[in-house]
Formats: sequence, structure tokens, C-alpha cells
Amino acid sequence: MHTRPTTAVAQLALGAMLCWNLTAAAQTDTIVSNVKPDVTTHGITLNGSFISGGPVATVPASQAKSMANGQCRFEMAYHMTNKGEVATSPSFRNRMLRNGAVVVQHPNQTLDAKESEVKTFDVYLQSGLNDFGLYLDSENQVAESDETNNFRVAKINLTGSCLDKVVAPAAPARKPGIEHEDIGIRRR
Repeated sequence: MHTRPTTAVAQLALGAMLCWNLTAAAQTDTIVSNVKPDVTTHGITLNGSFISGGPVATVPASQAKSMANGQCRFEMAYHMTNKGEVATSPSFRNRMLRNGAVVVQHPNQTLDAKESEVKTFDVYLQSGLNDFGLYLDSENQVAESDETNNFRVAKINLTGSCLDKVVAPAAPARKPGIEHEDIGIRRR
């Protein structure tokens, strides 16, 4: 036998549905109001090749752009992206460290929502192990949805010598058919 729900039961069910819908709407509003930027990096490159996120990258000194004072010059870059739905605010500073010392800083950085940017600069390496650390928003100026993805590490083992190449002076050219002999000069 099929019975109809009473008016009180129907009102109770309608009230529960209305309450659930209001609760869901309130939760949605809370999520929307907590939208934040999220600055992260895709990685670090050396002379155009990715070197971060893996084991030690071994790089020969012969790939350097130039050599001077026992150091090899390479082009380094990092890629940064704001994965968030809103722009970064306030501006922030990025730092690249080599063996614990700051080698480059990029102050006053801003990114729109979903924007990416590449920062390129020269870096000088010595033979042996070079540890790099990239800190995006290094002073934690931007309140982000994920604060754990602002750091990247790269280890570079530079093999070979970065000493300046000294070229020996060329020997004097000899003309064909003419014999050369050393002439000794004696002083009296």
C-alpha cells in the first residue's frame, strides 16, 4: 500500500534540502574568498639545459661561454610561474645562491594570474661541486596558496680547468730557400 508523506515530513525534507544548499553555498563562498597566487618554478637551466630536480649535473669546463680568473662563465636561467587565479601582491624578491652566497637577486617581481616569466643571467663556476639554491619570494612577501614550492636546488659538478688559456707566441715564419742560423753575440 502506497502512502503519501504528511505535510510535516515534506516540510522537514524541504527544510533539510534548503539547509544543505545554504551550507554548500557558504562553503563555495569561503573557497572563492581564499583564492591566492601560487608562485612556483619549472626549474633551473644552464646554457639552455635543465639541471634542477635530479642528480648532480656534470658539466665540462669546455662548455663555458668564457673563462677568467679561474672561473667559467655560463648562462643560467630559471622559469617562474604564478599558478594562482589572482596576481601576486605585493611585489617580491627572488634570490639565487651558490654554495650559500647570493649570486643574483631579482627584486620587485610581480606576476599576473597564470603568468610565466624567465630570468636569465650569467653565473661563474669554479671546478668541482657547485650547489645552487633558488628562492622565489625569498622574503615571503606574498601570501600564497602553497608556500612549499618556492625553492629549487641544482648541483653542478664542473670538470676540467677554468684557468685562462695562455697561447704560446708563434714561432717566426721561415722563408723557403733561406737558411737560418743562430748568431751568438759576445760582449767584451
